[in-house]
Amino acid sequence: MGLPNYFIPEPPELLAQWDGEIKMAAVKGCLDYKQLLEPIPCGNSWIPLPFKWDGSSNPRFLSPLIPKWRHPVFSAKHDFRCGLIRQFRKEGMSWREAMKLRKIADKLGREDIMIGQTSKWVGEAEAFIAYVGVRIGAYTGIGMRP
Repeated sequence: MGLPNYFIPEPPELLAQWDGEIKMAAVKGCLDYKQLLEPIPCGNSWIPLPFKWDGSSNPRFLSPLIPKWRHPVFSAKHDFRCGLIRQFRKEGMSWREAMKLRKIADKLGREDIMIGQTSKWVGEAEAFIAYVGVRIGAYTGIGMRP
């Protein structure tokens, strides 16, 4: 299986088509979830509508440092990519291959945290904390089980 187009950095020409804003709304009847109102770039493509996700899912000790909805672009792309990995696992992808894709998704997430940051120092610190959180999730199987 070749590398899916969602698991690569967004090319500049695709990012140029996006205004850099995430348009989202609460999901009626499910207040812990948001849904995209417009697609956002992810890899060489766009996250399709309707996409619903539950924000940043952090280990409890990291939750005060990275609140659930502080980085919606990061959490939307990461949840979307993890959903693809779960689908690939259902279709027969090995755990080892899934873990490779998850590591790519986690590394791309570090870059996604920097979108919209006004302080490079704060952004780098939050990106590191988020990366630690998603790697803990990967090793405990969060977002990986079919």
